[in-house]
Amino acid sequence: MTRAQLEELIRALNDVVLIRKDLMATASSTCHLGALGVLSALSRLGAIRVSHLAEYMQVDVSVASRQLAQLESAGYVGRHRDPNDGRAHLVFVTEAGQRELDGVRASVASRFEAALDGWTGEELTLLTAQLDRLRGDLERARPTRNSGHLDQTTHGTGVKALS
Repeated sequence: MTRAQLEELIRALNDVVLIRKDLMATASSTCHLGALGVLSALSRLGAIRVSHLAEYMQVDVSVASRQLAQLESAGYVGRHRDPNDGRAHLVFVTEAGQRELDGVRASVASRFEAALDGWTGEELTLLTAQLDRLRGDLERARPTRNSGHLDQTTHGTGVKALS
């Protein structure tokens, strides 16, 4: 492989990420892109402390708190006391939040379906396998952060934000 090939791959991936962000942003009339990422992470992780969510998403606690406050005011996120530590609270996705996330996922999937109409199932399977391989290789090459709270070898980048 050459440096030019790698740079072309990086450019193509950046283009795909920008298109995906645009698809997600236009799929929701009530949530901005950052909030959708938080909602998706909470849906995947379940009830969790704000500090652990921020660590998972690789953002400052103040950023996670601000996004959670917006989601909470919209009724998409709730809080309850941590049963293991009554001083702490856990945040979680409400039914309304899950409906919003499911609607966004369905909208994005419909747009992908329309855009990839000319692709065969075999082509999609091959692309998915190659992307999974790329993600795995990039994860292994990334320095790990061992905090003791969450497995940082899993993504915090939003790569699977709506999966």
